Amino acid sequence: MNAPATQPRRLQPATCPLLAAVLPLRYAIGPIETRNPSTLDAATLGLPALNGNFPEMGPEHASLKDRPLGYVPRALRDGWLYVWEDSLKALSEYRVDAAMLKPTARGAPAPDTTTRAYLMLEAGAPVLMAWSPIRWSADVFAELESQPAKRQRMMRSLTPGVAPFSGSVQAVHGQIGDLKTEHYTWSIAARKASYWLLQDPPLKPMQRCEQQHFALVDDPWGVLGDLAALVRERRIAFTKLNNHRNDEWATAELIQSVADSDEVIRSNLASMIDVPQLQKVLKQPALALDALDADLRRLTECWARWFETLEGGMPSHLDSACAMFDLTQPDQRDLLEIHFACSCLGPSATPLGVKTLERELDAAQPREQPWLLWALLGATRKIDPGTLKQALHLPEALADVTDAPGAAARLARATAFATAVNLAANQVQAMNPARGGEPLFAVLSPSLGGRLRSLSEQIHPLVYSLMIASLVRSDQRLEVDELSRADAIEWLNEQIDQAHNKGQRRRLKKQLQKENRNQARVAREAVGPSTPAKSPTATQVEEAIPHFRVVPAPEAAPPHPSPGYGSDAPPAPGKPGTTLPPLSGKAARLSLGAPRNISELLNEAPLKTLIAFVSVWNLTAVAMQFWTDRSAKNVLSFFSATMATATASTAVLQKLADVRWEQHVALAGKVNPEAQRLLASALGAGSVAMLIQSITAGLDVFIYGWQALDAYRTGDLDTAAVSLGLAGANLAYARVSLQAMRALRLARAAVLAGESTALATGIRVLTLPLRLSLVGLVGTILIGMVSLLYTKDTPLESWLKQTRFGTRPADWSGALTGTLEAFWRIVLPVSLKLERWNDINPRTGKWVNEIRLVLHLPGQTEYQQGMITFSGYEEWERSHGLLGDATFRCIPLTWGEDDPIPFDPDIGSPHGPQGDGIRLRRAYHDGPFERLVAIRGSLTYTPVEGLSLPAIDIEVS
Repeated sequence: MNAPATQPRRLQPATCPLLAAVLPLRYAIGPIETRNPSTLDAATLGLPALNGNFPEMGPEHASLKDRPLGYVPRALRDGWLYVWEDSLKALSEYRVDAAMLKPTARGAPAPDTTTRAYLMLEAGAPVLMAWSPIRWSADVFAELESQPAKRQRMMRSLTPGVAPFSGSVQAVHGQIGDLKTEHYTWSIAARKASYWLLQDPPLKPMQRCEQQHFALVDDPWGVLGDLAALVRERRIAFTKLNNHRNDEWATAELIQSVADSDEVIRSNLASMIDVPQLQKVLKQPALALDALDADLRRLTECWARWFETLEGGMPSHLDSACAMFDLTQPDQRDLLEIHFACSCLGPSATPLGVKTLERELDAAQPREQPWLLWALLGATRKIDPGTLKQALHLPEALADVTDAPGAAARLARATAFATAVNLAANQVQAMNPARGGEPLFAVLSPSLGGRLRSLSEQIHPLVYSLMIASLVRSDQRLEVDELSRADAIEWLNEQIDQAHNKGQRRRLKKQLQKENRNQARVAREAVGPSTPAKSPTATQVEEAIPHFRVVPAPEAAPPHPSPGYGSDAPPAPGKPGTTLPPLSGKAARLSLGAPRNISELLNEAPLKTLIAFVSVWNLTAVAMQFWTDRSAKNVLSFFSATMATATASTAVLQKLADVRWEQHVALAGKVNPEAQRLLASALGAGSVAMLIQSITAGLDVFIYGWQALDAYRTGDLDTAAVSLGLAGANLAYARVSLQAMRALRLARAAVLAGESTALATGIRVLTLPLRLSLVGLVGTILIGMVSLLYTKDTPLESWLKQTRFGTRPADWSGALTGTLEAFWRIVLPVSLKLERWNDINPRTGKWVNEIRLVLHLPGQTEYQQGMITFSGYEEWERSHGLLGDATFRCIPLTWGEDDPIPFDPDIGSPHGPQGDGIRLRRAYHDGPFERLVAIRGSLTYTPVEGLSLPAIDIEVS
């Protein structure tokens, strides 16, 4: 009864293993911090080396260009984590979501189903870990669970706490890149929220364990994707920089070209613009492009070193990452293609990237598992490399056809190429590949496009393989058509007709018409009595141009119905593809005695008469300018020109009055009533002339002052100084003219009073200093006006000073469009204006009154189709009598590049032929109750094909 109970045999003494908290992390691309640098070394971890600093990625990302590019620990991406514990001989699976690990029921039963950020593993026991972007299929899971060699190849072997793939969490936590999410906005795994601190709830329970370690797992897809993302972001940053600085760079290049083409401007360039700033800006595009090339070359080298691991067999290699995908599963096969596309997008458009991809896509290279080629072909199973090599082998017979010259040889070569491609596509089609693959083909298109240009000279194996893959996965085949030169040009014309380059379309149409004429001429010349006519087939073969097109692949034929043959029917001819497009605008005057005729004016006052004629001409020019643009400055100029004409006219009348008095004095003496009357008239005319002269000079003070201000604003300091001097001279001239007027009025009053002294003095009443002042000021004004002809900037010099680099930048200088528009208005000043035309019809002898819309195209000798486009309207005013209000109506006036221009050559115009361009006209006739008021719209000028100037707003009335 008191004997000790026997212990059951199944209750054996056991020990509880020490558990360690292990935080899984991955090594990734990131900037090396200066204060807390990453301790992950590429050589120690056996990873491809990285070199250089982070590239410039624009203002949208943190500035990291001074940080070295290296490996940093980061949180696991969303996916699946697999853990093999040697002590348990079990493979466990965890779902990774936002860096949290949730165990699944797959594999060994999980002792704890709690979702944590870390693992609980036996301390000191070796484990194998692998992260995968997809969940392993049952076959892959079973293989890794049962095959130790495959586990060692695809899973990272480590011991918690043992370097280099593990260590203390406290030592590495501060290096985790996801703690600073702003430094990883460029990454394919950018996190919105920062990673946890050690005291945050997800990681704080780790401190209960005596041992707290981290474990580094492999993520080749993440590294490749981040390197490709850096390449893309660098290109995007350069594009944004180019768009941001394009106006400044283009303006600098334009200024430099203008200076190079004009020696005068080149010699005076330093006085017009900031030359050091210009030279600095001119260097920036080349520097930016060199920096882009250097960054892309360095990043692509790092990417190529990683992509070359596609031929390796270690857990960190891309080959092991690809082996986690099961090609027999459609969703995993599609994801493999997408991973390849994301990892190659960017580097595939660089020379080194193209070379790397060509090497990996070469079926002739000995390779155990050609994953990229399998993905490209849409393989639904692992195809033997020997079978692929045989199917994608470029036939040697194609090279023999290449050496033969002539159109017939080209056609034979194209036919042989299409036949070889279709046969290879049929062989690959028998392997039952998957359809689709557009993302991967789009990424690899730079490799294909660069080789297609030389397809007529050399058939590259990569082009051959890519064309086969694209035909197979799209279920299409190649066909060869024979096109004549005219048909080929018309086909190209129809294809380009879908684009926006209308000038190129017109050029191709002209080329097509010329080719048709040449063919007709050659045919006519070839026909002779002794020359036998060639058959149409022979002519077509001689001039045939090979034209490839894709057609749907033929459907599989049913077995041959005839007994005894035991073979399938021959392949049915391909279905016809989509049909190709058919190959196919009384002035008042003083009553002091008018001259009898013009000869009297020229004989008695030649100089003043000439000045009067010039003033009338000047008034006409100013009036036309005022009619076109009724600005305040033009109003003042018109009023000043009117006063100048009045001054010149009164000066002529004064001179005539002086001459009559002198003629009378020479016959009858100075002291008589008639001499007194004539002297009073002459002195009165002189005082009136001086008064009007002073008013005119006063107006000129404002005009020259305004001109000086405008010249100063535009940077024309010489013209501003001369204009300011002219304003001062006119002010002094106005003062002296008023003094002369008062002297003349006093002398006239004395003459009317009959003072003998005044009668004896006659018309010479002005003192010598006053006369000298008048003459001197007139000379000064004339010298100043002549000086303006030499000091005033040319339109091109004024434009240079108003650019963003000039001494006086204008409002439009900040935009390239405004700069170019101002430049082209100077270089090619196209004009559209309305002119009233009055003439006699030579047939009817009646007067014709019409309004002509005149288009002047400088620098042109002949109008070409599409040179001018206009979109606007005509504004007509309709009168409803004296008491009715006028109404307006607008008629659209529009013509495009393909429309005939509604203008005729201006032949027979009194203006004569234009020496600097052509004149075109369009006639309008006013109705009995309706008249043309204005034409408004937007005009676009294309002086040469392919160069369209910025649209110009037109408003003529």
